[in-house]
Amino acid sequence: FNRKMNVMYFTRCPREKKHNIGCDIMTAQQQGSNWKAATSVGLKPDGGDTITVGHPCLSADDQIMIFASDMPGGYGGKDLWMTKWERKEKKWGPPSNLGEVINTQGDEMFPHLKADGSLYFSSTGHLGMGGLDMFKAQKAGENRWENIENLGYPLNSSEHDFGIMFDRGDTEKGFFTSSRLNGKGHDDIYSFKVPQIMFTWEIEVKNKATFE
Repeated sequence: FNRKMNVMYFTRCPREKKHNIGCDIMTAQQQGSNWKAATSVGLKPDGGDTITVGHPCLSADDQIMIFASDMPGGYGGKDLWMTKWERKEKKWGPPSNLGEVINTQGDEMFPHLKADGSLYFSSTGHLGMGGLDMFKAQKAGENRWENIENLGYPLNSSEHDFGIMFDRGDTEKGFFTSSRLNGKGHDDIYSFKVPQIMFTWEIEVKNKATFE
């Protein structure tokens, strides 16, 4: 949803027999207590019916959308891409790949932009604990992210962990999806809260012989 909560973006995956039609990002505007008919955002290249585009997330100012796609020009599997809102044309601009710091030969999917600009996503290509793991990338300038960090246990497990998102009202709480053991079904939704740091402990190690 946008900031005003009157425009939604979501993924739709049509199913047609004997036709391979990839997923697409749709948008719908609020109309009273209902919603207008959804239309495609229009990010697929011409003739790209079989290409998958999905998992949209918006920046805090609604001017940037990051999404996942297997469109040509990526690094393998599904990559994270970005598009900017063009105010004059009132449409989303041409997609650009987030680059090899974020994307790998595996799959990068389920992006989420936190209010501070940090990027969260799931990947099978970065070093993880198994399956899809959730990662954090720090904002490093305009539309650039780096310093990939695995979120670690207990958020990640040996199974698929993905779809993390933070509460807009409390950036230390949120939800994610996981297929970890002892759940209610195959993919379950979990909530989490980041604990407050009570103290930090720094250790300096020196060589006994040289004291360096």
